Amino acid sequence: MKTYKLLLLISLICQSILLGIIVTTVYLFESDPVYHSVATPLLAMGIPLSFVNLAVILLIWKRFSILTNSMEQDKHSSLFPFEPLDKEHFCRVVDKLPIPISLTRISDGLILYANAQTSQMLGLSASELIGHHTTEFYYNPEERLRLMEVFRRDKQIVNYEIQLIRQPDRLVKWFALFLQPLTIGPETMLLGVFYDITVRKQSEAELARFSLALQASETKYRTLFDRAHDAIFIMDDNKIIDFNYSTLTLFNCTREQFFNKTPSELSPPLQPDGQPSEQKVSEKIAATLADEPQRFEWLHIKGDGTPFFAEISLNLIELNDKHYIQAIVRDLTAEHQRLEQEKILLTQKLRNSEERFQIIAETVPVPMIIQRSDDAKVVYVNEQASVTFGLPTSEWIGRHIQDFYLTAAEWQEISHLLTQHGFIYDYEIQMKRNDGSPIWVSLFSQPTLFENEPVMVNTIYDITDRKRAEAERQNHIVELGALNAILTEFNKAYERFVPYEFLQLLGKENVVEVKLGDQVEREMTILFSDIRGFTALSEKMSPPENFYFINQYLGKMAPVITEHRGFIDKYIGDAIMALFPTNADDAVHCGIVMLNKLAEYNQTRQTQALPLIAIGIGLNTGTLMLGTVGDAKRMEGTVISDAVNLASRVEGLTKTYGAALIITEYTYQKLRQPLAYKIRVLDRVTVKGKTQPVTIYEVFEADSPATIELKLKTLHYFEQGVECFHKGQFDKARDFFQNVLQEHEQDKAAQIYILRCQEQISLTMPGSSQILIVDDTPFNVKLLSHLLTSHKYKVLTASNGNSALKIAELTQPDLILLDVMMPGIDGFETCRQLKTNPNTQEIPVIFMTALSETVSKATGFELGAVDYITKPFETTEALARIKVHLRLRQQQLQLKRK
Repeated sequence: MKTYKLLLLISLICQSILLGIIVTTVYLFESDPVYHSVATPLLAMGIPLSFVNLAVILLIWKRFSILTNSMEQDKHSSLFPFEPLDKEHFCRVVDKLPIPISLTRISDGLILYANAQTSQMLGLSASELIGHHTTEFYYNPEERLRLMEVFRRDKQIVNYEIQLIRQPDRLVKWFALFLQPLTIGPETMLLGVFYDITVRKQSEAELARFSLALQASETKYRTLFDRAHDAIFIMDDNKIIDFNYSTLTLFNCTREQFFNKTPSELSPPLQPDGQPSEQKVSEKIAATLADEPQRFEWLHIKGDGTPFFAEISLNLIELNDKHYIQAIVRDLTAEHQRLEQEKILLTQKLRNSEERFQIIAETVPVPMIIQRSDDAKVVYVNEQASVTFGLPTSEWIGRHIQDFYLTAAEWQEISHLLTQHGFIYDYEIQMKRNDGSPIWVSLFSQPTLFENEPVMVNTIYDITDRKRAEAERQNHIVELGALNAILTEFNKAYERFVPYEFLQLLGKENVVEVKLGDQVEREMTILFSDIRGFTALSEKMSPPENFYFINQYLGKMAPVITEHRGFIDKYIGDAIMALFPTNADDAVHCGIVMLNKLAEYNQTRQTQALPLIAIGIGLNTGTLMLGTVGDAKRMEGTVISDAVNLASRVEGLTKTYGAALIITEYTYQKLRQPLAYKIRVLDRVTVKGKTQPVTIYEVFEADSPATIELKLKTLHYFEQGVECFHKGQFDKARDFFQNVLQEHEQDKAAQIYILRCQEQISLTMPGSSQILIVDDTPFNVKLLSHLLTSHKYKVLTASNGNSALKIAELTQPDLILLDVMMPGIDGFETCRQLKTNPNTQEIPVIFMTALSETVSKATGFELGAVDYITKPFETTEALARIKVHLRLRQQQLQLKRK
């Protein structure tokens, strides 16, 4: 480049000299006589040289410009290394795309290219973005390390949610990021595509805040509501008041565009059947409010104006003692498009059918005969028909099809069927060959157009060999019938030991097909039931009476399980284990009906002066392995799963909580309409054999009417108490459960919770309570001090009443242990002065006295003492009395603070 600059400078200097010579020559010799002899040669030489030199200058300038442009291009290429790509075309296409797209260098994360949407997203122009590091725009700079870990593992990034900062205003927004490796020249870069999901994130946050404000039952419903893949929205009359995220996705609109709208506002004026949308919406809503669930197809309109077909389900639900309409919307656009595409393809096939018929007819390996519809004369046969019937093709045309049936009766039968149905499908009949020999055929006759003339196409399958084989097999039917009868009876007998449903789940038709190790994995609901106090009952009965009782009881329970599409896996004494492969609702309904059947059975037992029976039922839903175990000589069907163990443990909890039917959260979540049952949250427990706690629910649908009324009346208090208990708010929880017992004093679960609350409150009392020991005997002081300090109490001591009064006022201990007999002022006088002092009168006092001392305990209590401890000390009793009064003291202080 320096050489071109030097040549250009020399050429410009030469051009200046030549121009000077020309000007000087003209000026000096213009009027001189020798002008023509001197100037003319100089001009003749200088002017051409000047033009030549000027051409050289232009050539050098052009080469210099080309070099400069090349260098500029190389410079730009270093920033934009797209040598294999057409840069202008790439930029022209990508810049017009409505989504942010960028290219970054994979080695150091520098931005190499950004389109207009990326510039708008990050707040800098495309030229300003080039060379910046991507981490400058991450809300969390450590995101790049996580992104690179995912990229190294998956070789791409798909739908990675990330927060980016727009530089000028520091606005933070959420984006879904897609990264794909792109090799350009020698370097591999990342092609990034961004989708703005800020609105979705805000909607999710808003729904989360809204969920916290709901009651406990509404919170359970909200969990199912938001996790649904279908669009779900709630209507108050005909106004939409709530909806899940899938609704916004399906309708392609914002919350503001959807909230408080009516379904008719989200629909075209007319539905495909011509009826007004608003009128049809009113009819459907009225029917739903009358508790008639609706299910129908509907034409909706998205936020961008695009129409789409949907399947709508309307149901009446109750929230906070008010009725609402729940709408479930499933997009049918893809289904309609598929049907339309099939219709188009079918039309195209029909258009081409005549052209392809000849090829198909001659290539099919079965006879094909075409006859006219009006006179049944043959107009076409393929080569296979000629071979099968032994008649050349030319001799078929114009003959009546009746000539090829074995008798006139066969032809009349075919004519009748064609007249009645218009077609024949797989009809077995006898025809004859050209030599008169019979042939059994399976006949297919279908009307169509052939060369624009209505005809009947007959496709014929030779089944003569099959008919012969069937005749031979017929001889064995009687023998096989007898064997089948035996096998059927055997299967029926075996079904009493191995349920047929068990075989079905294993994919077996009968028990003979079952092999050791057969297994299948399925999600099912497991039911365990057990009789309460069966051991005590059985001890009062003889063995025959025991078997009679158990069989009578199981005979009433087993049919209920079968009626609800479940089957009994095994009997465990008086206990039942049943499986429900259909749905959780069947299992819950079954448990309720079993309890109702038991109530009827108890009425009969009561009239016979027999003890009443109580049972507990536990339900859990989960994945389990169902199969066979054992050895080649002895095997049995069994179920293996943690879900089975949990169901058994939950059944055992019915004894603890006094509940007849308990289900786990996994069963609750599988219920179609959980709010339709009488259910309350019971507890969150960690059962034996499990490490993670599970929420359990009581279904009290089968309780007595009076008990149901009381549990519904106290439901709010009970569930508030459970929530406070598990939050560690034991005082509040105890108050809620006390409110429950005021209305329903027999509620065992509430009684248990109150005991738990009291235990927790006692455990949360400060372990560093101060206790003042007042005794003039050093041995007693030392003994008590050691006992109390070993239990984490702080100990103060005084040897007489006067010291005790001063220490008590200064330190305000939580409890005073006061000896009655002391020199100076005795224990009674010391107690009197403590209770008359406002600073010490609230401190509880326990008197200490020897067994040999005769004192008036009534006097001590009248002075304000709370208890007596005798010497020598019985440590367990003394410590128990001290703990009780410290706990009471703590409760008094808590009440004061409130």
